[in-house]
Amino acid sequence: MAADDFQLYTLDRKVGIWAGLAQLYRRWTGRYTAIFIQMWLVDHNIPERFYFLHTQLLLIGIGWAFYFFLSSINKVFLGSFFSKARLLAASLVLLLITLYVQAEISTGFYWFCSAVTYQPPLIFSLLIAGLLIRDGAVSPRQIKIKYLAPALILVVLTCGTTEIGPIYLMLSLFVVSVFIYRMTGKMPVALVACLVMTLITGIFIMLTSGLFSDRVTFMNGNTSLVFILPMTLLRSASVFYYILRVPAFWVVSLLSYGTGLKLAPLESNRLSVLPWGGRRILVPGLLVIFACVFLSLMPILAVTRGAFPARSSDTLVDLTVVSLLALLFMAGLVDTQRAALLKDIRIPSALPLFLLIVTLTATVPLVKAWESVFSGYFYHGMVQQRKNLIRDALSEGKRTVTIEPAEAGVEAVIHERFPHGIFETVHSILLKKPALIYDDNGMARGTQAIYQYYGLDTIIVKNPGD
Repeated sequence: MAADDFQLYTLDRKVGIWAGLAQLYRRWTGRYTAIFIQMWLVDHNIPERFYFLHTQLLLIGIGWAFYFFLSSINKVFLGSFFSKARLLAASLVLLLITLYVQAEISTGFYWFCSAVTYQPPLIFSLLIAGLLIRDGAVSPRQIKIKYLAPALILVVLTCGTTEIGPIYLMLSLFVVSVFIYRMTGKMPVALVACLVMTLITGIFIMLTSGLFSDRVTFMNGNTSLVFILPMTLLRSASVFYYILRVPAFWVVSLLSYGTGLKLAPLESNRLSVLPWGGRRILVPGLLVIFACVFLSLMPILAVTRGAFPARSSDTLVDLTVVSLLALLFMAGLVDTQRAALLKDIRIPSALPLFLLIVTLTATVPLVKAWESVFSGYFYHGMVQQRKNLIRDALSEGKRTVTIEPAEAGVEAVIHERFPHGIFETVHSILLKKPALIYDDNGMARGTQAIYQYYGLDTIIVKNPGD
């Protein structure tokens, strides 16, 4: 656990879950959804006992949200063209892509407080999109309350996570609403309803929470407003850098566009024809997505004067990659002219699968993941030894504990598991700090939240070599 996790435990012990939620909302941030999930799990001691559980639940949630989103498209637009097995396989691929493009995956999925804050917006946004598609919002007709009602609830929940997610959601709803209105001449009522709900909830949060008081004061950077514009441009470019650096994204992009071309209505009307069919939307769509990224970042960077940690980019990167892939699929789906030209070209069915497998497996994040699996086992052993040492000291009435440095602790665990030694190459891998595990080294830095959590006055970390 990191400093913020320990602080939540201390707050829960002092005032309880509901008073703690209210205190964090009024004095720190308006992230009521994230705060409630954090406080509820802490109140039930889940992070201490099962620190991996939130990561597993988020991965399952994202995979299921992708499946719901894809199945909605398949049912409404494609006449159930794809089987459930193919939709499930596509959902798993998209899940891996969102992992690979993360700006800082150790804080994005492993660190409890960060993951619960920055990952739910992707899940909620996918579910909202799926519900609106099923409601018929992209082809305006009579509203189905059974889809609109949960979509509005999810909008409210999204606004209670991180700030970047709701802003991007609001911009996306606005862009799609304008696009549909210009193409069909009809107002997409369900989309507009979600857009209005986002605005109302956002205004409510700004007026009632500590978003613009204590939190902004604490995080306020020192960047001059003159440099906010170039900084926003740089940050926007970095979002696309995180995405474009991943080879698997390029393959999935080609597959998305190619799938759209394959499904483009040619001679039959088996597929639901979009009202904007035949129009070229790729380049304008790319410009609009960049504008949404830029406009999502600008108000946050302006208010905080440039204070925007890398983990905050995770939400925006994931939402952007989904937008790009959706745009590429739509661009192929409506490009009937190019689809006709490619009609007679035969591509071996095994080729796309081969490229996908290669790029998904031969990638740096996967290598780091496997390294973290092995080194994480010994790192976990070191953490457990520290906890046992602290508990033994407390049982003896001590208020000061002396522990080994992290590397020495891991070395001791390796020696315990392999008393006769191990190959040096393997040893160096096991001794390396797991790349996908977040540790703010709070004990070495003397973080007060850790002292309060354990009820200690001091934790002394020995100097290496002592």
